[in-house]
Amino acid sequence: MPLACKVYELDEPLSASEVMARLRGFKRVKVERVEGEEVEVGIRVFNLERSVGGVRGVFEESSTLIVEYRDRRLAVPHSILTRFEFFRYRGRTLLIVLAGKRRADRIARTLSDPLGVEILDARIPSGKLRELHERRPGSARMVVFETLRLPGVKRLTLYGDAVSDTEVYREYSSVGETRYVVFEAGGGLVVGVSTSCTIVAFSRIEEEDFVEFVKEVIIPLTKPVPTWRPTS
Repeated sequence: MPLACKVYELDEPLSASEVMARLRGFKRVKVERVEGEEVEVGIRVFNLERSVGGVRGVFEESSTLIVEYRDRRLAVPHSILTRFEFFRYRGRTLLIVLAGKRRADRIARTLSDPLGVEILDARIPSGKLRELHERRPGSARMVVFETLRLPGVKRLTLYGDAVSDTEVYREYSSVGETRYVVFEAGGGLVVGVSTSCTIVAFSRIEEEDFVEFVKEVIIPLTKPVPTWRPTS
């Protein structure tokens, strides 16, 4: 199964100590009886620990599922565990959530409450995303263009073994912005990257190596998010 993550930026930088203090013990749970046993359902953060330049932990979402077994409906406790990591980068505080876009967005919104800050999508400028795969000629497998200066066309997708080496790619890249690209990043690693900083690894890779790839290759492409502060 592909590994996925999404990168966010806090609108107010926080130190590792501040993140630890605000998230330690955070949970919103209630007790339910399932098959005669009391179980906690809801959300919680646990396994918080310091990492190099940041803080990592696990976000747990627990609920009760109803499953059918023959002619019976059974309640079964169920938990989804998602790893996350906060870290500092050039004065900014970033967050990596190791999940697909929808779940990652939900977790980021939830964590913003105890942290007392807004957690916003990290952004990669379209030009930077284009440069990322063009540095490796012939590596692109799929490119999605948007904001096309063509009447009646909002989005266009090109597929192929070496998309960026084609004349049609050069034609559309001159009139549109790259929003998503799937390319070979080296060492057999095939990844998909969007301008909203959703990253998917389609090749087999260890989770730790995937996170390091994101930190070393993707994060430097991001642009600080604009923030708004009310004037007094």
